[in-house]
Amino acid sequence: WPVIINQLDNYQKASKKYLPNLVLNKPDQVIQVISEKNNEVVYTLRIKGSEFTPVVYNEGTYTVEAGEGNNKKVFTGLKSKNRKGSKSIVIEL
Repeated sequence: WPVIINQLDNYQKASKKYLPNLVLNKPDQVIQVISEKNNEVVYTLRIKGSEFTPVVYNEGTYTVEAGEGNNKKVFTGLKSKNRKGSKSIVIEL
């Protein structure tokens, strides 16, 4: 996967939405967020550490892929929320 965005801090838009927090058992993994509305990649990045809350900028449903190569998990139907919630997805790679 190509890295499209290095840091979400540098990718500012007015209205942030959040997907569930990801907690991975292996640090520094690749995360890809895909809009289910049009099947377009929103962004792909390598996180630092083992926890990440994906940020999106439109209401909708998203697919998140975590990991790389044969160690990849896919989560579909994740709905965006207006604020960070308490829901987390624990990912064993």
